[in-house]
Amino acid sequence: MALLEVRNLQAGYGKLQVLFDVSLSLNKGEIHCVVGPNGSGKSTLLKAIFGLANIYEGKVLLNGRDITRLKPHEKARMGMAYLPQLDNVFSRLTVRENLLLAGYTLDHTQYRERLEEVLDFLPQVRAMMNRKVLTLSGGERQMVAMAMAILRKPDIIMLDEPTAALAPKIARNILNKIVELRDRFKIGVLLVEQNAKVALEISDNAVLLVAGKEVYKGPASDLLSNKELAKMYLGVR
Repeated sequence: MALLEVRNLQAGYGKLQVLFDVSLSLNKGEIHCVVGPNGSGKSTLLKAIFGLANIYEGKVLLNGRDITRLKPHEKARMGMAYLPQLDNVFSRLTVRENLLLAGYTLDHTQYRERLEEVLDFLPQVRAMMNRKVLTLSGGERQMVAMAMAILRKPDIIMLDEPTAALAPKIARNILNKIVELRDRFKIGVLLVEQNAKVALEISDNAVLLVAGKEVYKGPASDLLSNKELAKMYLGVR
């Protein structure tokens, strides 16, 4: 049984349909990337799965359970974490306070245990605990957002453009951590990323969206080696 299944999704905002019959399957311990040109519906796909966009038809299943019509907070309690491109941390609070908010459902012992696990995985965050998030760089903020998500021990993490506006070296570090996240915690990762070449290199499977429709679905390596699709839609030569 797949960790996450999206079946024939038709979705958008109000009367504006953005996605047309999109399907994908994500397994535990797998990175599945969603790539495509700007405006192709990549972010809308994540929002629809998490309950932040309108679903007109189709289904979203988590561990075989139909969660299509559940609210975002209900999906979060079931083990789904969503990191939007913007506003994924509380900038006026310290890093420590952000992590406390992320772990509000845990008792003191659980929180301490999970916090140590997270800080062991992201040692950079340990050094920033008493700093306000607004003083952090973009890459550091992404690390804090990732730490907040991992603290809740989700089954699946959905990341929307985690490397946007970051310097190439920092962006690569973030993507390396995503790979390590998959391998260490066996979390399913659904990744929307504009840097298609690098995203495909670290992913197991991929879906290519163009104008809200699937143009390709399958192994990421096969899409990367498909010179026609890669050049036409992804700018990869």
